Amino acid sequence: MISRDTILGLALLVLAAEAQLSPKVIETKETFLHELHSLQDVIPKDRTVHTNEHQSALEIYRIFDEFLTQNQESIDAVLRVLKLIDHNLENVIQDCVKIFDLDSLDSINVLFVQVTKPLLYEVRDLCELITGKRVDEVEIALEQIERHAADYRQRLDQALKDIASVTGQVGGDHFNDRIQLKETQLLTHLEMLNNTFSTEMDQNFTKYFTKWIGKYKQFTSMIPDSVGYDANDQPGIAALFNFLDFLDNETSVLQTELDEFLSYWVDLVDETLDSVTNGSLEVVDFLENYPLENFLNGEASLKCTAEYYQNLEGTILAVLDEFYWCVDYEQEMMKAFLQIGSVLDSTDKAVDFVLDSYITCAKLAGQFGSDLELEECLADLDELLDQTSEFVERKCNEIYYHVEDAMVFSGVIMGACVHMKARDAVFQVGGKLTGFDECSKN
Repeated sequence: MISRDTILGLALLVLAAEAQLSPKVIETKETFLHELHSLQDVIPKDRTVHTNEHQSALEIYRIFDEFLTQNQESIDAVLRVLKLIDHNLENVIQDCVKIFDLDSLDSINVLFVQVTKPLLYEVRDLCELITGKRVDEVEIALEQIERHAADYRQRLDQALKDIASVTGQVGGDHFNDRIQLKETQLLTHLEMLNNTFSTEMDQNFTKYFTKWIGKYKQFTSMIPDSVGYDANDQPGIAALFNFLDFLDNETSVLQTELDEFLSYWVDLVDETLDSVTNGSLEVVDFLENYPLENFLNGEASLKCTAEYYQNLEGTILAVLDEFYWCVDYEQEMMKAFLQIGSVLDSTDKAVDFVLDSYITCAKLAGQFGSDLELEECLADLDELLDQTSEFVERKCNEIYYHVEDAMVFSGVIMGACVHMKARDAVFQVGGKLTGFDECSKN
């Protein structure tokens, strides 16, 4: 290694000697000069400022940016040397000295060491020849540098491709944004279903009970004054009133319980969705940063890291879609709550027949007077009221337990699905992780 002082000392000798270079050296120099100039067009000049990234990603960006900066500085220094190489060498010495002053020569940046340093060392050796007046060796050295420059160009091209591949995947929030969007969409749909079922339940209960009360009022308004007794004191009328009071109580209690179940169900889905989202974020974070840690620790090359990121986006998106597919609550929820309308509809048929019988009795009593007493006409309806009451009570209990079971089992279904998909995800990404590990060992 020639020191800086030695170079400056030899400069005087070179100036005096006016060493001459052959036309072949100049031709080789011009070719190499053109090649290096063309490289400047492919090296990124702009540096993106990265913030709020994972620590490993920030370190990767720092290494990449440092490499690109040091690489550019090295090429600039080499170009200055080559431009000054002429038939005499006195103008080259000072720029050759600058080659020795480059901080990049001491760089431990793994990419710079692998890609650029070999060429920089070759140019440094060339400068030693020039400053040492070993003109006869310059031509051979320059030809050797030109050959090594082709290898450098291949290393640089591959490095730039790998950098672009890695930076295109590392950092950013596109996966997190997709996860948050998916969660928002499902929560919005869940809220819509919650409002829909609540509204439909309220409308159904209100519709049927309003209809029944309307017929009861129609019946009482049709009792003729000529009957001559207070309707409230009559057993048949009292039985109908008690029956309607029972219906009001049973349906009101059931509606309150179902509203609570629906609220619990929404909370259950919300918790499951939150679990899936947190799990998805952890999976994405691991898959994105796993190779970075290995690269930063010197356990993987940039090439292996770049190959790992190829098609990673498709793998991650497939895993995410599978996870969120598990949050399937709508079908179970609809099957449970739609049963309410069916039961109310069946109840309505029986109540309609009974109430219409009461109305008909009122008409008959009004028409025939003492020849057909109202209570006599109503006597056979008590048993129907009792049977309908038993049906309603049994069905209300059935609906209660059916919705409760459906809600609980919906949680089981979603939980089982998430566990299954988690294992599928391990299988899907396992090959990619194994491939990366195998590449890193070679």
